[in-house]
Amino acid sequence: MVSAAFRAMSKLKMGTAVTLDNVRYQYGGAKAKSTKFYIPRWDVEENDTVFLHGESGSGKSTLLAMLSGMLVPDQGDVTVLGQSLSGMSNRERDAFRAQNIGVVFQTFNLIPYLSILNNIELAAYLAGKGKRDIRERAEQLMVSLKMSAELLERPVSQLSIGQQQRVAIVRALINAPRLLLVDEPTSALDASARDAFMDLLMAVVAENNTAMVFVSHDQALAKQFAKTCLLKTKRGGARRTQGGALG
Repeated sequence: MVSAAFRAMSKLKMGTAVTLDNVRYQYGGAKAKSTKFYIPRWDVEENDTVFLHGESGSGKSTLLAMLSGMLVPDQGDVTVLGQSLSGMSNRERDAFRAQNIGVVFQTFNLIPYLSILNNIELAAYLAGKGKRDIRERAEQLMVSLKMSAELLERPVSQLSIGQQQRVAIVRALINAPRLLLVDEPTSALDASARDAFMDLLMAVVAENNTAMVFVSHDQALAKQFAKTCLLKTKRGGARRTQGGALG
């Protein structure tokens, strides 16, 4: 049996944002003879920042999908902010994600023909929030990420890749989520732009008291995070993880 072993990265000192307990998932379904993903136990503290890395196919996207409620394990429990995602219906998970979790996709998933503000308002709408005060908060987040609030009415299609990246962060943070999931956001940036973006992201996350799980192949970024975890594929497809507190 192929398995993955996730180990807690440090002793909890605060409340827990994420707990995975005896989580099992088999790609292709339970009857398929394919790689199995197994996490005995993994915890992320509130307000913590975690750098998750590993080679392609090691299960990083699977883990993010489980944390966001887009994927349900075959066995075990995924608990986010004290709520069991595994026990929710699809509709309940969608609502919980919209209200409590910010997700930044590698491809941003912005709607190009809508303005920046409309893209942000859509995230608020999906969380069941009205437009009141959304513009003000959007302007504050834009300024925090070194973007002019005057750009809010501009269509996303007219933005540079770097600008789209920052808009995706604003959209993910507009509902003040307690957990932020970020997937390879710097892959299209050169080193200078990458470092500038990371400085802004870490500052905004700290200001908003948000826990963050950040996936990247770029290990040069690991030093900016409180903790790091390596998801490693062993010979023959077996998986295990190595993790520990940085610093």
